[in-house]
Amino acid sequence: QKTFQIDINQRPDILKNFFDMLLQALKHCPSVVYSAPDLLAQFFKSGIVVLGFSERLASHSASNFISAFVSQNSIKLRPQITHILSLYLQPLIRRIISAIIGGHPGPMIPHLSDLL
Repeated sequence: QKTFQIDINQRPDILKNFFDMLLQALKHCPSVVYSAPDLLAQFFKSGIVVLGFSERLASHSASNFISAFVSQNSIKLRPQITHILSLYLQPLIRRIISAIIGGHPGPMIPHLSDLL
């Protein structure tokens, strides 16, 4: 069995498009996004990792997804949101602060600080 492997540093557009797609799914059909809690947790965790990348467009798309996820106002979805934040809030905050202190591209700094 062959596996599909790419060097994500060579194709940051894939990450940007992936998180843009997740954001649109979250906005337009959240029930699909929330129907697989384990997968959603992995998406969130991946978004945190991408926030640390120097590639601005991918980081921005991941930030938009995380921000939209955290901002969901549905009472029905609140338990899943709370569960994921209980797992990943500290790593998220550490990643954002590290990206800001570590010299993330200038235009991203206000966006990352807004996410905090």
